[in-house]
Amino acid sequence: MKNVLIVFSDIHLPYSPTVLNLFHEFKKSCKVRIFCPEPEDWYTLERINDSDVVYFKPRPPVKDTPSLPSRVYNKIKNRLFVSTPGKQKMLSKHLTIPKAEVIIDFVKDFDGEIIAVDFFSLWCVQQAGKKAHLVSLEINDNDAYRDACSFAGIKSVLIQSSERYEYLFKTIRPPYFNVQNAPPYIDFLPMYNERDKKDLIFCGSAVPSFGVMSCLDFVKDYPEYRLTLKGALPKETHNSINLFYSDLLDSGRLILDPGYLDHISLTEYVSKFRIGFAFYDFYRFEAVRKFNYFTAPSGKVFQYLNSGIPIIANDLPGFDLIKQKDAGAIVSHLSSMQIRKAIDTIESSYIDKAKNARKAAKDFDFSENAASFINFVLN
Repeated sequence: MKNVLIVFSDIHLPYSPTVLNLFHEFKKSCKVRIFCPEPEDWYTLERINDSDVVYFKPRPPVKDTPSLPSRVYNKIKNRLFVSTPGKQKMLSKHLTIPKAEVIIDFVKDFDGEIIAVDFFSLWCVQQAGKKAHLVSLEINDNDAYRDACSFAGIKSVLIQSSERYEYLFKTIRPPYFNVQNAPPYIDFLPMYNERDKKDLIFCGSAVPSFGVMSCLDFVKDYPEYRLTLKGALPKETHNSINLFYSDLLDSGRLILDPGYLDHISLTEYVSKFRIGFAFYDFYRFEAVRKFNYFTAPSGKVFQYLNSGIPIIANDLPGFDLIKQKDAGAIVSHLSSMQIRKAIDTIESSYIDKAKNARKAAKDFDFSENAASFINFVLN
């Protein structure tokens, strides 16, 4: 039986459905582990309770202050006798942060197929002298780790679209598989007619740049609605809610539910709501005014589809599928009035749009779409 290691270098594992879905799909046919950092309280302390998820803590930086004679000797030696280190060696030293050191050491001792999630993980794997399959989730501008990676050392790529693949791979072109950040399709019948029209949901990471404040403003402006935030609630957002939206909490029109649910439980949970929000607030936040966010729908979109609830999203190429599938409504900009108009549009043909969402979910079924990649890795 093959061994598979998934290297995930971020702290939000419970809210990375592609990584968790791959983990569970590989578990069906091989031994698989995830190696990832411990969660941090500024974002969420939710964990995946599975013995095959190996958490690590970055090593603290070593402070080694040489004696005065040693410093004088080294300074003279470096000036007079030692040539300048090669550019690649200097770059590697700069990029090897404490988290990288732990990953590199762990990977060196692993024997099997390695899946690196994004370029920082891939760089660490290559520094350990290994090749890997790349799962490309985030495409960052001016990514020093991407620039330092050897694309010839990539065995294959799992990515959300051909457009994103073409953006990354100009000359060296490893085999690739298009798989969206979607859950496995669950065959159940949502109770469309039992949903309360006032119940709205924002699922996933409630960070300001993902438009959560616009959702809170909407509920302030239209008191007939109630909003649930389901997922990671970073301290920054929580503090803002306590300062400026405490009246919503006090009145019960805002519900905070940060607890982690597996994909089956989450699909059933979300299916009780009427409409889901999916935004990138690129109007106010430069951090999301990038190719990465313009071209890939967030995972919450596919969760809403799987749960059979229509979606309100802003007008971005990555959200075009909502229009194509007639599974919700698009707003031209983020405002309470625009959101209300979108709700009215959805309500005018609610059952049709909710059923369209369920049909679309089947097209994006993770288990089916990822099967070719999994077979490639194992065979």
